[in-house]
Amino acid sequence: MAIFVARQPILNRKQKTVAYELLFRTGWDNAFPQSDPSQASNKIIHDSMMEFGFEFLVGNNQAYVNITRELLLGEQYSVLPTSGVVLELTEDVKPDPDVLAACHRLKESGYMLALDDFVFDDGYGPLLEIADVVKVDFLATSREEREQLAKKLTQYNVALLAEKVETGEDFKEGCKLGYNLFQGYFFCEPEIVTRKEIPRFKLNYLRFLQEINSPDVDYDQLEEVIKQEVSLSMKLLRYLNSAALGLSLEVTSIKHALVLLGERNIRKWASAIALASLGEDKPSELAVTGLVRARFCENIGREEGFDGSETDMFLMGMLSVVDGLLGRPIDEIVPELPLPDETKAALLGENNEVSEALHLTQAFERGEWESLATIAKKFELRDDRLTGAYQEAISWANKTFTPNPRLESGKRVKREKLAKK
Repeated sequence: MAIFVARQPILNRKQKTVAYELLFRTGWDNAFPQSDPSQASNKIIHDSMMEFGFEFLVGNNQAYVNITRELLLGEQYSVLPTSGVVLELTEDVKPDPDVLAACHRLKESGYMLALDDFVFDDGYGPLLEIADVVKVDFLATSREEREQLAKKLTQYNVALLAEKVETGEDFKEGCKLGYNLFQGYFFCEPEIVTRKEIPRFKLNYLRFLQEINSPDVDYDQLEEVIKQEVSLSMKLLRYLNSAALGLSLEVTSIKHALVLLGERNIRKWASAIALASLGEDKPSELAVTGLVRARFCENIGREEGFDGSETDMFLMGMLSVVDGLLGRPIDEIVPELPLPDETKAALLGENNEVSEALHLTQAFERGEWESLATIAKKFELRDDRLTGAYQEAISWANKTFTPNPRLESGKRVKREKLAKK
């Protein structure tokens, strides 16, 4: 049986990812009816969680996992590691004596406690005394309600998490009101602007992205471009010495490195570097999202036999976040890029054969399993092949974004010498 996972990132005030809320299902549709959420949550913890593993899903970040009253009292959550796990009480759990006693045991075991979709009530005082995080739904509350909650909760030692934060304005408002953590799609949305000038360094990387995806790659010219930009040289070496590639050969020059990578990998590496550099002043999760989408779309392209188009699909996934990186509408950016018409159309919101791959990865991100099922049927993809493609995309993105520390330190001298060439 295939297993499905959605990772919803949680960011701090510096827009750095610090946790993921994990949402699982056991099939294309919600396998367990809403009338029995405890059964579904139990299956989530005991089956799905063990299949994936925490390191794969969240890395060094915290993991938020929903638990119901039944799971809380029965302590079924105890199969989860205590370190880095935040157990999130669903909003229907009331603070009666049994719940309070179970929460105290939970905390004594080393877990952290979060309260979901919180609405203030005096009866929740004892629970707030031991809670670590309180989540407030920004879509379901007015600004006045959010502000009142923030003021009332100052007497408790809790972190305020604003969930369903959809825009940059929501994020700024939350920061002003004293919220510490944020969850939602705001990191993928560009700020609303009339016309925003692209900073020069971003413009350089955007042009670099255009150059690298031209029909013919000139290795000599590309070497000169990279050598003129020190950061590109260092990033290339960092990539070559990362767990993502695992090369054991000694690299003697920038050109040698490019030849070792090959044209296809050069395009992918350069596109990833451009993406990360464009987003240096944005949440890192945005770049990670772009990498996951890129790899997943490439995997789907390969599965579906889009011969010779995998690179275009890789770029489509990656460029789907470029509006958020540049703070400009995507329809102002995409027409200037050297992409096939079908890929451009997909990025601009038109439905076509390749856009369905992008829609698939977005459905995975948001846990929209019904949409996922509908699109998958069009592709006639087996459950295990589809989930395997998404798991591999997450793994690849994590490895690409995080170099191997051992290799980094062991080859520092070699990199320094190469950078000078």
